Amino acid sequence: MSRTKKVEVNLERETQARGNTIEALFDTSEIDQSVVDVNYDVVIDAEPALARTANFTTMGGGIAIDNSNCSTAFTATKDTKEFLVTAGHCVTSIGSAAKQNTTNVGTQHLSAYGDYGTDVGLILLTDTSRSIGNGYYYNGLANGEYDKNYTTTTTVINGQLICKSGIKTSVTCGSVTNTSATVTYGTIHLTGMIQAKKDDGGLVLGGDSGGVVFNPYNYGQLIGIVSGRSLATSTLPEGYYGYFTKVGNALANGGAVTLYTSSSTKAVNPNS
Repeated sequence: MSRTKKVEVNLERETQARGNTIEALFDTSEIDQSVVDVNYDVVIDAEPALARTANFTTMGGGIAIDNSNCSTAFTATKDTKEFLVTAGHCVTSIGSAAKQNTTNVGTQHLSAYGDYGTDVGLILLTDTSRSIGNGYYYNGLANGEYDKNYTTTTTVINGQLICKSGIKTSVTCGSVTNTSATVTYGTIHLTGMIQAKKDDGGLVLGGDSGGVVFNPYNYGQLIGIVSGRSLATSTLPEGYYGYFTKVGNALANGGAVTLYTSSSTKAVNPNS
C-alpha cells in the first residue's frame, strides 16, 4: 500500500512579497498541492509615526509650536494666505518669528486674547517648503503625519463627550458641563467658552494650549481650540476642568479666516 507524505516548508520571517514568490514556486501542475504546505511569518515594512514634537512638512492640528510650549488646532486661509491656528495666549509677539516646534515657519500674525476677548491666535505661514492640510494628530500614522481629518464644524450640548489632542497629554476626553462659561485667567476674562471635566484630572495640562478639540463620535467634526485648565485644589486634581474656545468664535474673531477643509494639501505661498 502506498503512503503519501506531506511536505511542510517553514520560513521564519519573510516580507509578504517574498512569501508570495516562495508559494508560487510550489504552485505548479507538476506538484500535488494537497501535500505541500508553505508557512511563514510576515514582516511588515513600516516606520514609526512622527512624534508630535517633530517638524512637520504639512501643517495641521495637535502638533507642537514654539519649542513645545503650545499646540496647534487647525489650518485656515484668507486672501490667498495660509495660516496655522492656535490659542491667542500662545501668540505673544506680533510680527516675530513663529516656530512649528523648533523650525521657523512664519510670523506671529494675530492674537484675539484679551479681557472679554477670544482665545485664538494666528500664525501667518511663509515657509514655502511647507503646506497646509485638514489633518490632525490623533495617534500618529506610520509613514505619514496625521491619522484624522476634519471636514466640518459642530457645536456642543451639556453632557456631551468631547476630546482634545495636544502635545502634553495627547488625546484626552471629558464631558461638557457648561456650553457658555466665563473663564478668568488672572485679570483676563473670557466669555462664551466650553467647559468640560475629566474626573481624574489631566484633561488639559500646560503645553496642550492651542490644541484641537473634536467630536469623538465623528472625527471629522471640529469643536474648538484648547484654551486652559483648572489648577489643583485640596479636593480636585489639576486639569479636572478644561476650557475651550468655540471654533465658530475662533474663526470669526481670528480675522474672519476660513477653515481649510480640503483633503488635498495646499502649498504655502506668501507671495500669491
